Amino acid sequence: MELPKISIEEMTSSSKNEFDPYTFLRIIRNPDGSLTRSETFPPSPPNSSPTAPVISKDVPLNPTHNTWIRIFRPQNPNPSSSTTLPIIIYFHGGGFVLFSAASQPFHASCEHMAREIPAIIASVEYRLAPEHRLPAAYDDAADAIRWVRVDSRRDPWFDSADPSRCFLMGSSAGGNIVYHAALRAADLQIAGLILSQPYFGGEERTESELRLVRDRILPQPANDLMWSLSLPDGADRDHEFCNPMVGGENEDRVGQLPRCLVTGHGQDPLVDRQRELVRMLEGRGVQVVSHFSEDGFHGVELFDPHLWNSTEDDPYTFLRIIRNSDGSLTRSEIFPLSPPNSSPAAPVLSKDIPLNPTHKTWIRIFRPQNPCTSTSLPIIIYFHAGGFILFSAASQPFHASCEHFAREIPAIIISVEYRLAPEHRLPAAYEDAADAIRWVSFDSRRDPWFDSADRSRCFLMGSSAGGNIAYHAALRAVASGGGDLQIAGMILSQPYFGGEERAGSELRLVRDRILPLPANDLMWSLSLPDGADRDHEFSNPMVGGEYEDRVGQLPRCLMVGHEQDPLVDRQRELVRMLEGRGVQVVSHFDEDGFHVVELFDPSKLEELTSWVRDFVSPHNVTSRLPT
Repeated sequence: MELPKISIEEMTSSSKNEFDPYTFLRIIRNPDGSLTRSETFPPSPPNSSPTAPVISKDVPLNPTHNTWIRIFRPQNPNPSSSTTLPIIIYFHGGGFVLFSAASQPFHASCEHMAREIPAIIASVEYRLAPEHRLPAAYDDAADAIRWVRVDSRRDPWFDSADPSRCFLMGSSAGGNIVYHAALRAADLQIAGLILSQPYFGGEERTESELRLVRDRILPQPANDLMWSLSLPDGADRDHEFCNPMVGGENEDRVGQLPRCLVTGHGQDPLVDRQRELVRMLEGRGVQVVSHFSEDGFHGVELFDPHLWNSTEDDPYTFLRIIRNSDGSLTRSEIFPLSPPNSSPAAPVLSKDIPLNPTHKTWIRIFRPQNPCTSTSLPIIIYFHAGGFILFSAASQPFHASCEHFAREIPAIIISVEYRLAPEHRLPAAYEDAADAIRWVSFDSRRDPWFDSADRSRCFLMGSSAGGNIAYHAALRAVASGGGDLQIAGMILSQPYFGGEERAGSELRLVRDRILPLPANDLMWSLSLPDGADRDHEFSNPMVGGEYEDRVGQLPRCLMVGHEQDPLVDRQRELVRMLEGRGVQVVSHFDEDGFHVVELFDPSKLEELTSWVRDFVSPHNVTSRLPT
């Protein structure tokens, strides 16, 4: 779906769509001009395990600049490959101001390429702006090229390297660095450039920038801010570092560049600039191989890892799962697992407690150490997303979200490790939710972490499939006793429901980036009871079911949805049904969010947190479930 063309002024001045690029990028400008950066992606250490398919290590580059390179080497490269390995010098994305060669997505991507190409990858930790404005990153790239050309000869990891096949590769800002580093290294033996969605700009807006001014990954105000922080002081976006069309100091070397691979995506605001670059290079006699897809977006390979392989759009591949002969799944680790945090210095403590040993379920409890409130804390029982078939309460995004909720609401959060389908089809997850509610009702009384809990303010909360679980768990809890615990409300963040007849939003967003229709259908087929279709009561709350007479007894409900979520029409339909049955519903639907947007956009997580904080506050609570 094409977003309407609106001006930057309309976007940034509208109170409804108020947008602060500093908040979006999770950065704070300090008085000395430096940045305080939040850790969007956790750092990954190098891997020296002898059993790892790819080993990695860090090597100092320029001690004066605190730069280094992380080298990735496959232990047992594909025997079908040549005896020697190409060298790829890699530069990560981040608009010149964010991230590191150690950031988890870039570390994982380099491991993947080292194994699958196979190749020796040298990922460069270059200096970031505004502390070190351009051309600092280009200077660091030159250091890295020199190291690979000279110093690597003394490193046994490069004994199997083919120095005649040395390539420069970069994603986003890294692609910009590659281009300028190659211009400066035109006299060296560089076999080719690999520019993945390279980051360029200019004062005059392109059509794709105007069409995608409110892009989810690279909105225009954030794009402009990154250029203002990274270009030399006083320069605008028509500086040669930003706009390759204006020429510059090394313009006469463009025609000497080696062959070039350029990849781009139709839903990237920068795609027009990338196509323009291809035309300019070809006009100067550079051999260019270009691949532009219609539906990818900026940085898509960090979110859809299968796109590294250019595989067909198969839902099993998209979800990174393999169906085994016994009906179970082999799942890839899309998100790393986070351990509980018992550090006395941590603002939020966490610990794992067994729930049902027979089912191998458990709960992770999060408690703020010094909550900024004098009142007792609400209890939130949380269920993670994943279409009932993926992820864990320990998966990094859900662990981080629960820590955030515990600290910022503040609240005691109980995140439930429920059983996954198809090994355990629904209603297994609902039964695990009931176990968690019983644990909080009774067993938590013996846990000192709950001494400050307000048992009259217990909420069931879930995101996506977790919202579905929260809804069905609440229906089952209506008539059950819970001691002095009161279920005061449901918090359904983009709850996951379906039906045989397609909703308008499903048809409009059939090729959604996060929840494409084939993947959506596959998750339902793997999670519903054998033989059931999407009009089963677990999927479609409009068809009634065993607990239909209890709907009107549900407690108040907070519903959050986003217009660019394929499920938004079903969520609005659920709101209408609940209100028609007399349930008090507080709903928030915004225009530009997408499915599970809060996992990717910190400003949306803050927005969700503020709505939850208000919903669970003591003056808003009136429980409707019996004790």
